[in-house]
Amino acid sequence: MERATKLCGLKARNKLKPPKLCELMHALNIKEEVGRAFHNSKHDVYYTAKCFFAEQVLVNPCPRMYDGQHSGKTYEEIFTKDRAYAVQSAAACIVHKLYDSPIRKLANWVNDLAKKDPILSQEIKDKEVVIRAQAQK
Repeated sequence: MERATKLCGLKARNKLKPPKLCELMHALNIKEEVGRAFHNSKHDVYYTAKCFFAEQVLVNPCPRMYDGQHSGKTYEEIFTKDRAYAVQSAAACIVHKLYDSPIRKLANWVNDLAKKDPILSQEIKDKEVVIRAQAQK
């Protein structure tokens, strides 16, 4: 909440005050979703998580992996040091439709690079073929 206090800059009695969840969401341009009301613990946790991750992007614009063998590394570091892992992640997410996987954001980042790099795009397609063949066995 200390970072959120500085981010929002709300004052009360000549000092900064911690924001309410709705104030933090407003500062981070997060909209309230239909069917997800405030003061419902499940929805409050959902919005708090959205705020946390939105704030992480502001604080650290280059995304980082938070768990696993590449903990603490940026996507760019992972890609340059372990290109095979990044390509495997991108291909696996496409083939297996891993929408909620922790590697999904890395895969999206790699796929964005592949749009500009035909060699990388071909590497991902080749890996997809291998993964599909393994899945059929």
